[in-house]
Amino acid sequence: MIDDKLIGAALDRSLADGYERAEQQLDQFIAHRHKERVKAEGERDEEAAWRESERRHAAARRAANRSAWRFAATYVTKAGMLSGCSTRRKA
Repeated sequence: MIDDKLIGAALDRSLADGYERAEQQLDQFIAHRHKERVKAEGERDEEAAWRESERRHAAARRAANRSAWRFAATYVTKAGMLSGCSTRRKA
């Protein structure tokens, strides 16, 4: 304490009101946008949204697996050619 005042007392500003006000405005914005979307599109079926998300994820996983198999097949074929060994059997 200096002269019966707390150190930093001049800097004491209540920011909590600003944060609460901003959070309230964000909540109002989100609620408003949700109401507009529901009015325009109707309620979303959660299970249908989940199925769509799962379908996209599975498609991405299949594409990644295809890419990995192509790389592996190319690498094995080239490695066999470079080493003089064939990966194919002779008849």
